[in-house]
Amino acid sequence: NGDADGASAVISGVRVVGVEGAAKEAGIRRGDIIVRLDDQAVLDTSGFGEIAKELEAGRLVPVLVIRNQMKRFLALRVPRD
Repeated sequence: NGDADGASAVISGVRVVGVEGAAKEAGIRRGDIIVRLDDQAVLDTSGFGEIAKELEAGRLVPVLVIRNQMKRFLALRVPRD
């Protein structure tokens, strides 16, 4: 429908379709929309990949997801290869 003023919210991010490993341990769930990773905006899958490949292995990074229309901050331990 929309907000009280008639505007609809548009969310940019990446919808999670499968969860395993570090993402599962962090509490990320299927259906979540990842909107920020390591304090950087995630606009699409390409942008997510660009941010993710620069993350240092073993580091704990903040992840902001939208789940059931609510924002949630999670902590993701970047996996080691």
